[in-house]
Amino acid sequence: MAEVTREIVYRKKDGDWEPVLSIKPKTPRDGHHSNFAIRLDDLWMYTPDKNPNFEKWMYEVVMYIYKMFNLGIISSQRMAEVATVIEDGIDGLLKAPPEPPAGSMELAMKKAMEEKAMLEKKVIMEGISSGGRHG
Repeated sequence: MAEVTREIVYRKKDGDWEPVLSIKPKTPRDGHHSNFAIRLDDLWMYTPDKNPNFEKWMYEVVMYIYKMFNLGIISSQRMAEVATVIEDGIDGLLKAPPEPPAGSMELAMKKAMEEKAMLEKKVIMEGISSGGRHG
């Protein structure tokens, strides 16, 4: 069983939401709170047809993840398990909707940001219509 887990998370890029594959250890080690992220823009590197150095790339990524998360003794089977988590996650990333699903934390953040922007715009417009006078 792989020592890492994956999930699709969302981030803002140029004002729009973008799904990102997040790889993190199943059991976080002391002092390690990071994750390894794969963006849509980087998917070509994880595709054998598009990356002529695919095998070397995957080897280096898995080694990086092992070191980053301090996963312990490295074996070919354990590396293959991590690579499988990545490959399966990429399939999920390709199928992910462009925006966070309804009810997700990312969507709640998006709505809050939109409401804040609307409120700021309203305050500015009220200031302009009142000639800048307050009260």
